[in-house]
Amino acid sequence: MLAFYLSLVDSEEDKSKVEQIYYQYRNLMFYVARDVLRDEKLAEDAVHQAFIRIINHLDGVEEIVSHKTRCFVVIVVRNIARTMYDKRKRELGFVEAEEAQGHEFADRKNVEAEVITQMTVDDIKQQIEKLPRIYRDVMVMRYFYEKDEREISHLLGISYAATRKRLQRARELVGHKRKRKGV
Repeated sequence: MLAFYLSLVDSEEDKSKVEQIYYQYRNLMFYVARDVLRDEKLAEDAVHQAFIRIINHLDGVEEIVSHKTRCFVVIVVRNIARTMYDKRKRELGFVEAEEAQGHEFADRKNVEAEVITQMTVDDIKQQIEKLPRIYRDVMVMRYFYEKDEREISHLLGISYAATRKRLQRARELVGHKRKRKGV
């Protein structure tokens, strides 16, 4: 499989990056995908799709062996696996029981801008860590990896509209939690 991934990049520098990422993170990526999907063949497919997405965004990978890169590859593979899992559930006829938080966000429209500007970086990191995974992932991609909404939607395999909405809700949640603490 490595030969296939290497064929997708042109420069020797990028080939070296791909090879290092492959050897450093393939087992972790497989473990994460299998944990979500509970199926080895599907997990292999998820890892394959994740490598292709990561290769398309190699410019965002600076250091191979770093916490930042580890988080990046885990978020990408986990979201691909989650999408595959949800698709499989729909195909098998199960009703999705994702988060039903529709009205909860209606009252928080303009809170995030004023509150987030008052927070320190450490406060924001703590609040992001407490978010549900779907919101935490987009916040990490946006502010930690400095990806724009289009890149995030591509990396996570969700629509542009879903990306924007998740970012909005995540900001609202961070702002709302902070506001309740009395800042």
